[in-house]
Amino acid sequence: MRLLLRAYVLGDKLGAPDFQDHALDKIFGLNYHYCQFTAEQVLWVFNNTVPRCGLRRFTADTVAHGALRQQLKYGQEDWEMLAPVMPELMDGVISIAGVQGAKDQWRRKSRFAYKE
Repeated sequence: MRLLLRAYVLGDKLGAPDFQDHALDKIFGLNYHYCQFTAEQVLWVFNNTVPRCGLRRFTADTVAHGALRQQLKYGQEDWEMLAPVMPELMDGVISIAGVQGAKDQWRRKSRFAYKE
């Protein structure tokens, strides 16, 4: 995951959107059924991307999805570490709520929603 996150950011710096898309596709695949982002990785993404970029929005949505489904295994220290990015993580909750299906059946957005 660490290598894929760095590859996405490298693609941005090199102005290589196809490379970024490929990295994001792989990241999406790893996180589709269950959030694989550690708190450290979430913070790294937020510190190394610009607001509203695809990876950043996907990360926020994935953490939100995991939280809403009570699948995250983050401890108190993890949540404290994420305090600086909590407003954007809450945007992820709003984003996921916008694609809500039946009651309490939180659904993911398509990977194409995060392409730039």
